[in-house]
Amino acid sequence: MIEVLVAFAILALSLGVLMRIFGGGVKMAAVSEDYSRAVMLAESNLSAVGIEDTLEEGVVEGESEEKYHWTLSITPYQTEDEEIDLDTIPVKPYLIESRVEWGSDERIRSVVLNTLRLASGDGISISPNDNFSEGSNRGDSFDSTFPDPEGDSDHPE
Repeated sequence: MIEVLVAFAILALSLGVLMRIFGGGVKMAAVSEDYSRAVMLAESNLSAVGIEDTLEEGVVEGESEEKYHWTLSITPYQTEDEEIDLDTIPVKPYLIESRVEWGSDERIRSVVLNTLRLASGDGISISPNDNFSEGSNRGDSFDSTFPDPEGDSDHPE
């Protein structure tokens, strides 16, 4: 009879441990989904900068899904390299930070993404495909030819 009681005690302890493991897994899945949504929101905010409006210094805030608070800050990029004079180049670099926060007062979680974006003198965002050689119009793309990695290209290198 004592063996049965010991077996039930071991079973109860094992089930308790298993319940904690599975419960923790479900909680971590929910936290992971929150982080994924926050990263998608931060990336979306970064990709919209300079597309919907001109690129200007400032801070914009908002709410999404009644759960996430986001902040987008745009500041002129400052370099510590003394050899680079940013005032002499025809474009102006901006540092863009997209921050998304969520959670309760005792546990606030956040995601922060940063990028650099170039703007012309009038604040229009410049894409990497823009070509600013003499005589070209804004929006022309660069003509680049890359060698075939397999080595069986018809183009000489």
